Amino acid sequence: MSLPSDIATSLHRYIVISLLLLLSSCNWEDPKGSMVVMTLNVRYDNPSDAPNDWKGRKPIIISTVLDRSADIIRLQEVLKNQLDDLDSLLPWYDYVGVGRDDGTDK
Repeated sequence: MSLPSDIATSLHRYIVISLLLLLSSCNWEDPKGSMVVMTLNVRYDNPSDAPNDWKGRKPIIISTVLDRSADIIRLQEVLKNQLDDLDSLLPWYDYVGVGRDDGTDK
């Protein structure tokens, strides 16, 4: 079951605003008082992208995230199987979001 687009948009805005308010009220223990936010366009898993397919990009993305010690990561073009891979390799992160096509996984 998918949500109507106007409800999905309102829900998305509510989540983003809630997250920003929550983050602004946190007392971070970072002595520099900074937060690392990154955005990554992981590119959807397209087997015809060889030699730059997901299998080749995945370790680079993991390495980049670990190297930057990001507090928040925004992923673009990520498919469910890619999100599952990242979730299993970076288990200390949680994720929020829905699929663009069906409002759940796709």
